[in-house]
Amino acid sequence: MINYNYNNDLPIQNSKEDLLNRSEFAENLATAVTNLPTQNNSFTIGLIGEWGSGKSSILNLFEEKIKNNDKIIIMKFNPWRFSQMDSLYNSFFTDLIITLERNNINKDIITKLKKYKDKIILSSLHILKDVAHVSAPLEIYKMFNKTDKTLEEQKNDLNKILSVINKKVVIVIDDIDRLVSKEVQQLFQIIKSLADFPNIIYLLAFDKNYVFHALNTNHYLGNNNSEEFINKIIQMPINIPQTNKETIRILFKEKITTIFNYYSKITEERNIKKIIKYVFPFINTIRDLNRYINLLTFNFASLYDKINLYDLSLLSALQLFENNTYNSIKNNKDLLVNTLIYEDVKKEISEIFNQCTTPSKNIILELFPHITYNEIVNPIKYKSNKETDRRLNNKEYFDAYFTFNLDSQKFLKSEVNKIINLSDDELLDKLKELNNLQKFSSFLDNLEHNPQIANKNVIYCLIIINNYINKHYLNSSFTIINNFIKYNKDDESYNVIKKGLNESNSIFFNLYIISELNETSSLSDNQKNELKEIAKEKCLSELSKFNIPQEDMHTFLSYVEHLKIANELYSNEDNEELIYKLYSFIRVEHHFGETHKKFELKHMQRYYDKEIIKDKLEKIKKNNNKLYESNKKLFELFEKSYNIIYIN
Repeated sequence: MINYNYNNDLPIQNSKEDLLNRSEFAENLATAVTNLPTQNNSFTIGLIGEWGSGKSSILNLFEEKIKNNDKIIIMKFNPWRFSQMDSLYNSFFTDLIITLERNNINKDIITKLKKYKDKIILSSLHILKDVAHVSAPLEIYKMFNKTDKTLEEQKNDLNKILSVINKKVVIVIDDIDRLVSKEVQQLFQIIKSLADFPNIIYLLAFDKNYVFHALNTNHYLGNNNSEEFINKIIQMPINIPQTNKETIRILFKEKITTIFNYYSKITEERNIKKIIKYVFPFINTIRDLNRYINLLTFNFASLYDKINLYDLSLLSALQLFENNTYNSIKNNKDLLVNTLIYEDVKKEISEIFNQCTTPSKNIILELFPHITYNEIVNPIKYKSNKETDRRLNNKEYFDAYFTFNLDSQKFLKSEVNKIINLSDDELLDKLKELNNLQKFSSFLDNLEHNPQIANKNVIYCLIIINNYINKHYLNSSFTIINNFIKYNKDDESYNVIKKGLNESNSIFFNLYIISELNETSSLSDNQKNELKEIAKEKCLSELSKFNIPQEDMHTFLSYVEHLKIANELYSNEDNEELIYKLYSFIRVEHHFGETHKKFELKHMQRYYDKEIIKDKLEKIKKNNNKLYESNKKLFELFEKSYNIIYIN
């Protein structure tokens, strides 16, 4: 069984693990701490960086650099372990006492510190919450009418004896940005008011924005500004140096190459470079990189022999960093693997793009190469070779990429059997309902994977339902119909298909299905010619009613050409019908983000004499100003193309 180690996302522990050259930074920090004068007051250093920027790793490197200094005592305090107000106070001072005891600090200090801690715990329920307004001395504790010393007096005693010790106590506090707001406020109360002793150095690691937000919560600072408040506490703010992106890129290449070597017999350098090109925009920190490699390792371990590893690498980046885009792909199989040109398909794809970041768009375009931002190119016939088998844009393998995504839309076998045995009207209504519930695609998947279960009633309703549903189900519908023909080579089965196509009102569904069936060996030549006649009659009817959108005319023409019925559709029309048909020869092209329209005169000449059309258009322009004005762009494109052809 193939195995590969996951990155545990833990901070590095020493310089040997330092891949980002942070050791020098940590050493400089250790030198600065060693030389700080702290005999009279505490000193607070803020190590500031975003989540994942390496704060914990730097703290570990700092401790490594300073641990052998006999003038420094290190205390690591993790406030994340405590959630109660009392336990946070109690745990901090308990840890401080234990640390000092282990380092043989004057017993008098230990005794006084224990009493001081007890006093704080006793009065913790009465401590003023608004620390921004607490001043030393802490008058609030005078409310306790005791015979022993007040908290203020106890603190003054501690200040005196701590100021003369010949060691510095460095209190390292990490994970502050994992605390809830109340706990952040309590921690700063300790640092600012309760434990701001001489010879104490606080080294705090936190995300500035998170702490600012926490201090502003519940009006903790009153009218004070959180940034000003932090500036009063943090005497030395140090921003984590940004990791060199080129260093991360080098690590990325090493890790992605390693994982490919584990799971692939052949690692293609060009694919490694392309993965880095498309995924690296999402990688800003080592933590981002480790999370991505971990997810990829998990996905590869489970799917490496079922899918294309290159496609899975790109899809995994969306799964981790752009989950909405990932779900859009998962939920739009029929739309994205469709290779047919339709305006509604373009519109739906554009809606997906509009919700994507630029790096996400680039990955979608790489995963589905037949798509551009607003256009789908001509149909792609998948070849059975290593390059296209198992690609995400191959509908046979699409679902395998989402094996670990629970899909409530999947059908049980018993549910499918119940549906396919409904009567005509009931089944048609049920298919409409499935479409409205966005479960139609899942139903088609069942029929594709179990072709023998499709009966005549199912095939008839599947043809008729295409009057009501999106065109991106065409590929799946044809596969099911074609399989039905292969399993049922009898006249009755063929007649069901012919009846459905005669009654279908979806011109593009008819053209597509008939065009594809024209290539199959499962039908006789006579049957194919019958279906072509059905297509021709449908086309004539739609043209006469002007039911084909002008923007879809090019697609329409590509079908009728393929069926060799185009010439029969372009004859003896009146001026308005001629204008309508001429739109089918306008080609929309996209170059470098710009859209251009071109009239394909050479294409038109398969059906019309260009001189005759030129004369007709000139007469329309002269005698029918209304028709000319409403179609002026068409006239201009024709004239431009005609003049170029004529000159050539």
